[in-house]
Amino acid sequence: MNMPLKNISEIIYVCIQKMSAVLFTEEQLLCSICLEVFMEPVSTPCGHNFCKSCISTHCSRPLLQVNTLFSELVGQLRNRSEEAALKSCLVCLLSYCQRHLLAHESLPSRKTHLLMEPLGQLEERLCSSHHRALELYCRSDQTCLCLLCTVLEHKNHQVVSLREEYDQQQGALESSQAETKSLMEERQKKIRAVQSWLQLSDRHALTETERGERLHKALMDTVQSSQSSLTQEIQEQQRSAHRQAEAWTTQLQQELNELQRRSTELEAMVQLSSTLSEEMKKQKNKRQLDKLKRWAVDVTLDPDTANPWLALSEDLKQVHYGGVKRNIPKNPKRFTDILVVLGKPGFSSGRFYFEVQVKGITEWELGVAKGSISRKRTIKLSPDRGLWVILLRDREYTAWENTPVN
Repeated sequence: MNMPLKNISEIIYVCIQKMSAVLFTEEQLLCSICLEVFMEPVSTPCGHNFCKSCISTHCSRPLLQVNTLFSELVGQLRNRSEEAALKSCLVCLLSYCQRHLLAHESLPSRKTHLLMEPLGQLEERLCSSHHRALELYCRSDQTCLCLLCTVLEHKNHQVVSLREEYDQQQGALESSQAETKSLMEERQKKIRAVQSWLQLSDRHALTETERGERLHKALMDTVQSSQSSLTQEIQEQQRSAHRQAEAWTTQLQQELNELQRRSTELEAMVQLSSTLSEEMKKQKNKRQLDKLKRWAVDVTLDPDTANPWLALSEDLKQVHYGGVKRNIPKNPKRFTDILVVLGKPGFSSGRFYFEVQVKGITEWELGVAKGSISRKRTIKLSPDRGLWVILLRDREYTAWENTPVN
């Protein structure tokens, strides 16, 4: 097939560019010793390549030869790496420096190629299914396509060129950026407003604080002045109260002394009155006793009635608890269940008087009894049973009537 010379030159140029791209893969041009791009590359008889200095260091007498073609490729790689890439072509899958970019753009057939900012890993810009450049964009699936993809997998999808999609997304991005910038400016404006308000608030707070401090100082001065005056007034009132209290105390003490003197005199008079009263009672009792003694009788104890536990004196004037039951003849007059002894002679009428002296005991009964009372069982001390008795129990005297009288 005949082909214009111009087209053949373009094809040769592209092939050389792509071959160079393959030959100049950086991993293939790294020294396996220092892991850097070859410096003065040399080859060993076995066909391996090393930096001259690296292999000389690790091998005492190496058989080396200079690989001219390989050295040129390394030099070209170093020269190209020193020139910064300006653009990447998504069709050629190459990145171009200034010099090569001018050559790329000088070819009419490449003026339609899509150029972008420099990109790495241009091989990834190839379609993984058809190994063609990704020149189109499927909006339905939101993915990049090659020309064959639109005919096969993405048929009837909404497909646009990468430039169109890029322009659209760039426009949307710029719109979003503009909106974001506007929102940022609005927020910054609000922040400045808030900061301005905060500054005003701080100044107002400072002013109010100073004003409050002045007011507080004035109030404290007033309070201290009032407190000083009040303290002086209270102290003066206290001194006056002390003087008044001392005067009252002196007067009351004088009155108390006078009352104590009068109380002492009254107590003496009361004591005298009590003494006179006791003396009068004694005189009265003596007169009454003298009257009673007109009916005095001589009473002795009747041994026939005495309980066996009671001991009588020889003159039959005294009786006490003997502690031992006496062995005495039985007598129907004798009390057996209660400690009782009767006096004699008995009396059936008239008046009579006798005295009894009690010593050494704290409980006793004394009285008169009918001659007919029971002698052989316990009896109740009451007039109903023929007994008129006075007794001492728990330091208390009791007179037995039908109802006991203390």
